[in-house]
Amino acid sequence: MLDTSIKSVVLNDYELSDKQFSAWKIIQNNWLGSDYEVIKMENKINLNCKNCDAFYLDLIIKINANGKL
Repeated sequence: MLDTSIKSVVLNDYELSDKQFSAWKIIQNNWLGSDYEVIKMENKINLNCKNCDAFYLDLIIKINANGKL
């Protein structure tokens, strides 16, 4: 049975502490520089509008017991 009494809060990146924000930017930059481009190519996603530089996808990020992404 799922325990629904625990409330979780997901902060926006601008609500993080400086240390947390810095860590998040490293993860985000690594993601955009590697996996994001691979996913675009594998799925033949071509962004060709003047102001488009992103697309949306559902993603699950897992961090193991050692803190590895």
